[in-house]
Amino acid sequence: MQISRIQSNSQLLTTLFLSFFDIFYIDATSEDTIQTDLEAIVPGNSKRTVEMSLRWLASQTDRNWLLVFDNADNVALNLKQYFPSCSSGNILITTRNRELRHYTAKDADADVKGMDLEDAKCLLLVQARAESNAENDALAETIVQVIFPPIHLESFMLIYMIKELYCFALAVAQAGAFIHCHSSLQEYRELYQHERDNLLQNEETQREDPYSLAVYSTWRLSYDKLDESARIFLQACSCLHHEGISEEMFKKAALSQLNLEDSELQDEVAKLLNRLGKQDSGWSCWTFQKVIMRLRSHSLIEYDHQNRTYSIHPLVHHWSRTTMKGNRHDMQKLILTIIAISFPLIRTNENIKYQRKLLKHTTNSMASLKPEDINPLVGAHIARIYYEVGHLKETEALEVMAMAKRKHVLGDDHPDTLTSMINLAGTYRQQGRSSEAEVLQLVVLEKRKLVLGDDHLDSLESMAHLAHTYWSQGRWSEAEALLLVVLEKRKLVLGDDHPGTLAAMSGLASTYLNQGRWKEAEALQVAVMEKMKRVLGEDHPHTLTTMGNLAITYRSWGCLDDAEALELVVLEKNKRLLGDDHPDTLIDMGNLASTYREQGRLKDAEALEVSVLEKRKQLLGDEHPLTLRAMSNLGLTYRKQGRLHDAVTLQLVTMEKTKRALGDDHFYTLDNMANLANTYRDQGHLKDAEALGLEVIEKLKRVNGEGHPDTLKSMSSLATTYRDLGRLNDAEALEKMVEEGRQQRDVS
Repeated sequence: MQISRIQSNSQLLTTLFLSFFDIFYIDATSEDTIQTDLEAIVPGNSKRTVEMSLRWLASQTDRNWLLVFDNADNVALNLKQYFPSCSSGNILITTRNRELRHYTAKDADADVKGMDLEDAKCLLLVQARAESNAENDALAETIVQVIFPPIHLESFMLIYMIKELYCFALAVAQAGAFIHCHSSLQEYRELYQHERDNLLQNEETQREDPYSLAVYSTWRLSYDKLDESARIFLQACSCLHHEGISEEMFKKAALSQLNLEDSELQDEVAKLLNRLGKQDSGWSCWTFQKVIMRLRSHSLIEYDHQNRTYSIHPLVHHWSRTTMKGNRHDMQKLILTIIAISFPLIRTNENIKYQRKLLKHTTNSMASLKPEDINPLVGAHIARIYYEVGHLKETEALEVMAMAKRKHVLGDDHPDTLTSMINLAGTYRQQGRSSEAEVLQLVVLEKRKLVLGDDHLDSLESMAHLAHTYWSQGRWSEAEALLLVVLEKRKLVLGDDHPGTLAAMSGLASTYLNQGRWKEAEALQVAVMEKMKRVLGEDHPHTLTTMGNLAITYRSWGCLDDAEALELVVLEKNKRLLGDDHPDTLIDMGNLASTYREQGRLKDAEALEVSVLEKRKQLLGDEHPLTLRAMSNLGLTYRKQGRLHDAVTLQLVTMEKTKRALGDDHFYTLDNMANLANTYRDQGHLKDAEALGLEVIEKLKRVNGEGHPDTLKSMSSLATTYRDLGRLNDAEALEKMVEEGRQQRDVS
């Protein structure tokens, strides 16, 4: 029984044990258990001592014996005094104390990361006294995957073996014992899901196992031996995600100079960080490592050398929360604050990469906390983390809370209150709620002008935000007017090459592009791109955005190869920097798909557009403007593929949803209507195509003007419809107007 439990860790041990003439099992949990088991080794009935046993083992030079010290976890234990003084025989140690590796020769130690799935299933069935058949095997597999997700086991020839808590053979064995005594395989999983804590601390069913402590009790023994700093850090980690825990986060927080405007919270955060390594205005890596070493000596935390992060097994992670008792919410708020103050709001490549690491920890720390429980500054920083990855509902909730609290505490006109309003307006715009964004931005702009003056950088920032909202509404002339003012004033205050100046130039170029002023757009975009490469670097998010916008200009001109080349570079860099599902990455994928469509690579276009649509539905919802844009683009590809029924079905849904979300005259709505008119014509529904085409042209003339490329394009499409109807005079008249309009644009 004793040996079979050790064997369950790996098939390798079975092979090892069969190689020995004698195997002596020593319970190494304490001095007393070691001495008792060692004394029992010497044959015969005479009075026996530890010294006699060690001398006897040393004398057995003709026998290949194995001495197993199991569960040698006590860091204060001097195990070497119990080694026989000889060069024969073999010793195997199972322990969670990594410090014992110094007893071994080079390469004679190994980490055993966990049982494989097959071992765990077999152990569960043996302990449950259940027959191995198809039904029971399937149930056993389900149960052990609930108890611990299968983790790859690396097997080594070993003299020393760390029995880490990743193995959880004890959890599986105790589950089997409970099933045998009280339950069935069928019933256990549901019971475990509802009563995990009670089952893992239950000791009543473990009497047949010489290791009688329940799973949670083993960790409690280790926890009780930790000092206060190690205990607190373990509790702190239980509020984070169980993987990807880094020293970097605590160090950045310790070095942060942010004022939380809550002295009690500030003091509590400082107290926690002081325990972990904060020293005046610096950080002690050695202090932090000492805390880690104490946890690793009990195998309560693991280190990932490749990523330089720490992890805790999910069960240990859950159990450590139980050690906090009544102060879990307080610890969550502390950890959320540490995450927030460690997060720099400046958008650089490194900060974006760091922000991606924080997301899962943020979500874990937010669990069961309400927005109103969170400090406004903390909420604002956490909102930015969510905003960067497109989690706009979470962003909005935190920003609404921050704005309300700041209004109440600081007043409506305080700079921090106005910053909260600007942030919330940006989130509204990203959600497609541009009217609500505009209302907030106008209020902030007027207040900043009144208090700070028209030329203050904060006032110019408000003007730029408002221009962006006008742009999203298709109000190109108003956006252009604001951006021209912002650009000129930023040049005077900041200089031609400042990122703020370049951002205004980039926004103005995008406005020119949507006005059909392609030459002006290209000239600005090329200038901005070159300056951004020089000032910010080739991989900076702002540089990549400008490159993407230039590619759109090239595509509008029909320079498809140039557009594709830029879009491929931007897409690959943003995937690497931001991830496959980031909103910016999805924009890049959609842009490249549009270029593929124009090139006639319809399968490539469809594959990208389907992926973009599904991801936007998941991230933003079915009726977000960007989701509707993705639907519209896919409809265009269906039309080019000749799948006219699929195209019309998608375009009708898109048009109705866009009208409802953005209004009848929004440029997305008009674009959808124009696309649907073209598909009607391809189907031969010429009257429907004509009616819709006329409506689009009238609205485009009113919104964009008669000479705008979109207006001319719709007029050209209607001329084609007239030809199909046999109305050649009407077609020729329209075509002449289109040609004159294009010539006039080329001249200008």
